[in-house]
Amino acid sequence: MASYTLRITLPDGRDGAVGLIPPMGFTASDGEWGRRLSVHLDGFSKDGKHIFGVISEGGKYSLVQVFDFRRDGSHSEIQVKSGLARLRAANCGTSFAVAGTNGNGELVLEPNTENRCRGGHRWTLDKEGNLRDMTKDEAVVSLYDSRVP
Repeated sequence: MASYTLRITLPDGRDGAVGLIPPMGFTASDGEWGRRLSVHLDGFSKDGKHIFGVISEGGKYSLVQVFDFRRDGSHSEIQVKSGLARLRAANCGTSFAVAGTNGNGELVLEPNTENRCRGGHRWTLDKEGNLRDMTKDEAVVSLYDSRVP
């Protein structure tokens, strides 16, 4: 059994969770040894109250989960239904990334790749884990961008 815990360390080495995020596990898995595991943080909401990311496991019982950690200490995890099949059909990447949210507050996912196909494939993720293809004209509230123009 594998258990996963988010731990935030500030640039000066202090524990960033003190007073913000109580120590907690956010998911567990019971898969075979040697399977591929991937965890990445995709970014922060523009208001700084959410941290978004994806955890995925390969192997016989593969899964993809999107997580949303909130500064108040609460969090949610959504297991993406048929997610890897969508990526294979798009022929773009092997995992998802959180691109932002839509006007309804649903998470927007895209392939986690740097090539041109990334922006051409986007899906909304509802609370039950269902993906819906987005149209090109649907607005996306992107994650916080710290780059200076």
